[in-house]
Amino acid sequence: MSEAALQDKVWGLAAALRVPPASIQSLFVRQPLLLNLSADTLGRKAASLSSSLGLAPQQLWEMLQCKPGVLLFSSAKVARKWALLSRLAASHPRWRAELAELSPGSLVQLLTASEPRLARLQHLVAVGLQEQQSLYYTATQQADASFRAKFARYGSWLAEQKKRGAAAAAAAAGAGAGSDA
Repeated sequence: MSEAALQDKVWGLAAALRVPPASIQSLFVRQPLLLNLSADTLGRKAASLSSSLGLAPQQLWEMLQCKPGVLLFSSAKVARKWALLSRLAASHPRWRAELAELSPGSLVQLLTASEPRLARLQHLVAVGLQEQQSLYYTATQQADASFRAKFARYGSWLAEQKKRGAAAAAAAAGAGAGSDA
């Protein structure tokens, strides 16, 4: 990569985040895969994150300092996870308050949590046990064995969800195949 291309990436992201260009270099050191994205793509992804999450530039900067790799996620995936987290948090006053009070660094941990970890939250909502667990802790820090020990029905609930998902995908595939005729 040319020095000019690297400088474009640094300056473009610095402008989007409203921070000095020298500060941006640490993001590329911590997440070298960001170098594979064009300056325009980096700027668009930063703007999309800021817009979809309602973050001020300083908050976005704090988020990226914690986990710069969030810029590697598709904007649609981050938006879906944010919608899911918002919907789940809305199910209980404790979770709603917790989500609203998260720091940008903690929020990015939730947004990059794996699907199985987010499924834990969905299980707690499905069985009405949100008050027993922290939203953040459950999705980012609690060991799987600990969660499964505390919520014994989680395994069977998860298996049922997977069956439903597979059945819905098969039905959609069948409907799609029939519409081509």
